[in-house]
Amino acid sequence: MHILIVEDEHLIAENLYDFLESCGHQCDFAATLAAARLRLAASSFDALVLDRNLPDGDGSTLVENLRSA
Repeated sequence: MHILIVEDEHLIAENLYDFLESCGHQCDFAATLAAARLRLAASSFDALVLDRNLPDGDGSTLVENLRSA
C-alpha cells in the first residue's frame, strides 16, 4: 500500500513513516498542504494519514477537495 503522511511535526511523521514501512507499506511525506497537493498530483496513493492542524491550513480542507474531485 502506498501511503502519504501529511504531518508538520517531524518526530510524529518520522514515527509514522518508520512504523508503516516496517509493516510493508511504501510511504511518502509532506509537511504542508501545499506539499501534499504536489505529491498527490505527482503520484497516486492508497491511503492518506493527515494532520488537521498544518502551518498552511486545516487538513480537512484537503480531504474535502479530494472528495469533490
